Amino acid sequence: MIFVSHHPRFPTSISTPFNPQTESIDGEVFRPRERIKTQADFNRVGRFGKNFNGKHLRVQWLSNKGVAGDGGSVVTNTRLGIKTPKKQIKRAVDRNLVKRRVRDVFRKNKESWPTGVDMVVYCTAVTLTSSYEEMKLEMKYWGKEVVPRVAERGGTEAGGAFGAGKKKPWKKRETAQPAAVSGRKIFKNSEGPQESKTPETGVCAPPEGKEKTAGKRGKGTAVATAEE
Repeated sequence: MIFVSHHPRFPTSISTPFNPQTESIDGEVFRPRERIKTQADFNRVGRFGKNFNGKHLRVQWLSNKGVAGDGGSVVTNTRLGIKTPKKQIKRAVDRNLVKRRVRDVFRKNKESWPTGVDMVVYCTAVTLTSSYEEMKLEMKYWGKEVVPRVAERGGTEAGGAFGAGKKKPWKKRETAQPAAVSGRKIFKNSEGPQESKTPETGVCAPPEGKEKTAGKRGKGTAVATAEE
């Protein structure tokens, strides 16, 4: 789109086309290309991003390397997204207040944020009751302390590659396998002496005080014992 300038201080009649992707983001500004706009980008960060739980707010972040931005161009800067659930912050005026504070902290402290990531700030009722300085200190702590530590442990990029990241090698709980018992079954919960297997023959010997009956035990057959 071409804009025509009629201002007397600018003698040129035709100005260069406006491109929001080349607009400068230096200084305390918050440009449209610094926002996370689509729900797909929010879902991507929420599903694959790394998480930081603070006292006043929560931050999730993920590398936006190769992510398409406005107009089909590739994103080359850090972007901010803000979530203010209605269940946590009831009134719209309070949700807007929290958003303004987060955006103000973001645009005034750009040197504290990692480069080339999408960061989503989740605000709750605790965030609303927090002061501006508390939110600022916690967000700067995330950017200067938490992100470098996570990058050293998980990868070279600030937020890890899209969908990547080393998972913790969870150890499987070792369960004792029951030993296989050959021959006759032994019931530990039954009363009285138990049968034992002789090491020479491998045949279960009858317990003391009882004699092994010859043949099969039929229904109603009496068992003779030494005590009788």
